[in-house]
Amino acid sequence: MPPSKKTIGLSELRVGLFVVIAIAILIFLILNASGDINPFARKLHLRARFANADGLRAGSEVRLAGVRVGKVEEIKLLPPSDDPNGPKVEARLAIDNTIDGRPASERIRSDSTATLGSPSLLGN
Repeated sequence: MPPSKKTIGLSELRVGLFVVIAIAILIFLILNASGDINPFARKLHLRARFANADGLRAGSEVRLAGVRVGKVEEIKLLPPSDDPNGPKVEARLAIDNTIDGRPASERIRSDSTATLGSPSLLGN
């Protein structure tokens, strides 16, 4: 018996397309609900410089008064400078555009100072 060619009908194509779109929407909703990924959320990008960034890594949380407001996107070494006490590392921060219903620019002033901290045993 010769092998038969199976063609995909229009209704089968519609069902397949519907399933693919439904799965994509489900994945988007799960990621959006988790708060980790929202492709439509605008971010405020800031740079912070440190003499030592021990323990800091891309993906680390950025907190303001103990509340998570963003994450570290990138860490890079700065070029050598004449000041031995000057900053040696720069971190690029992605901050939520609104913090507690107010623009991030109202919550984080231009004279703000960034500090590094680590979680305690209690998780704070």
